[in-house]
Amino acid sequence: MSLAKIQAWVAKDGRSDPSKDRSPRELAVLDKFCRIAMDLQEVVPFQGAKAGKGGSHHDIGFGRMVKGRKTPVIFCGILFKPKGGQFERRNDIKADDTVRI
Repeated sequence: MSLAKIQAWVAKDGRSDPSKDRSPRELAVLDKFCRIAMDLQEVVPFQGAKAGKGGSHHDIGFGRMVKGRKTPVIFCGILFKPKGGQFERRNDIKADDTVRI
């Protein structure tokens, strides 16, 4: 159910679909992760670049809305390895089937 919630959110408010063109293993990881994160109170999905940080932003992040702030405070996120090319990060994943959480 959680992955369906994220896909519905992406269609309405998201920037990109983290489940697009993903392997069954990656979708299973994303589904489990979303179920845990979305069970927490006042958690909202979030996508956006990390200001002042090098490298890729998370495909999907989860944060809590804080009174007086326009954007949520991110507490966790998922970054999938791209199908082609390299991460723009110093600590690159070596294994082909690895999913970064």
